[in-house]
Amino acid sequence: MLFSRYLVLAIFFAIPCIVVAQNKSGSLAHDIPTIWEPPSLDFPEPIVSKIPTVSKTMMTSFRLADMHIILGETTLDSVKARLGRDIGQNDDETLHWLCFYGSDTNGHWGLWLEGSALGDGRVDGFALERVGNDAQFDSRCQMLRQEDGGFKLPIPLRLDMTEMQVRNLLGEPTLRYGRNILIFDHGHQEIVRNEPFTVSNSVAVGYQGGVVWAVQVWLVRSLLLAQDATSPKLGQSHTPIPKLPVVDDSACPGKGKMIPNVKVSEDGLIYPSWNANGKSIGALKSGEEVTVLGGVNVVREPDIAVIKYVGPDDHSSLKAGDTALSYGTEDSDEGGSVVFWSKGAWFSVWIEAVAEKGECGFTMGFGPGGCTIDIIKNGVSEWWVLVRTGDGLTGWVLAEKFNHDKNWSSGFSDMCHFGED
Repeated sequence: MLFSRYLVLAIFFAIPCIVVAQNKSGSLAHDIPTIWEPPSLDFPEPIVSKIPTVSKTMMTSFRLADMHIILGETTLDSVKARLGRDIGQNDDETLHWLCFYGSDTNGHWGLWLEGSALGDGRVDGFALERVGNDAQFDSRCQMLRQEDGGFKLPIPLRLDMTEMQVRNLLGEPTLRYGRNILIFDHGHQEIVRNEPFTVSNSVAVGYQGGVVWAVQVWLVRSLLLAQDATSPKLGQSHTPIPKLPVVDDSACPGKGKMIPNVKVSEDGLIYPSWNANGKSIGALKSGEEVTVLGGVNVVREPDIAVIKYVGPDDHSSLKAGDTALSYGTEDSDEGGSVVFWSKGAWFSVWIEAVAEKGECGFTMGFGPGGCTIDIIKNGVSEWWVLVRTGDGLTGWVLAEKFNHDKNWSSGFSDMCHFGED
């Protein structure tokens, strides 16, 4: 529970804050012709989580023009169809957004409806920020006029409030970061479709000149077992088909192993958890060296394989021709192995003995001394690594992503023992 609270809180620290909107390179809005991406602020040090202080849910919905938006339920596509234009996304596709803008009696503002890559296209939160009167928004952003309904929150939180007014409305903040950021966090448990979830509702408020300049709101529902969800149970039999996601903490570099001085091969973002919901807490630069503290495979849809050969030491229930489900690769000093489940039994196969769509690396093909199983259909999974930077920031980096036949890799696999003799 404490870890999930850290996850939720940390997400909100990379909020739009006390500067005008930024572009991808971090330039200020008045240095660029248009505003398109959600603003964010990278913090110079790790954030320490706090126990939620707000006793009740603060914000689960709002109105946008004539549309009622319910966080965690309304999809970005449905908003786009009625109100928006293009849906944007960041480079690693972990954050998606719709951009809007408008004005009130005190000036102009920008609004971004945001959804994480793990939120199935739903609106998980929003960022609201005051912008300069000369701000120019990208043509992909949609103007909201007051006469069309504008933007209305269910509570009287608004831009230009003083800190005292915000405290009177929301209560004691969960955390204060620096002089200009207050974080309000609420958490509770509930049953959804007969499964236990933890619900975290966070409001981050940034100040400039003594008044609210930016507001970030997120609502995150996480299965209580999400962080220790179904994990491989190698050697066990008579087990039910694994519930998804399957999370394996024996992924490269291997459970309990630490690898120092790993050189990063390309730029990347650092997240508070492998279950990242949008905002990053830091960044990696190509050429930077980090210490890798651990790794997890997160399998959201298993690969499908066919068993080609069953040896005398294999589980007695397995037969050639059986279908097996693959749940990622584990690493050890002896080499990599692929984890499978079939007919209630968990087992692993040396990575070199696993064929893919009929392609086996051994000249003898399938059988003893060759490949014993063939992956015929790719699933959806991610490999995350836990890193510590030279500045002491610790967080999770997406190392590989597999989406059926579309694969992406950041180069961390060079530190693994996959395929070594």
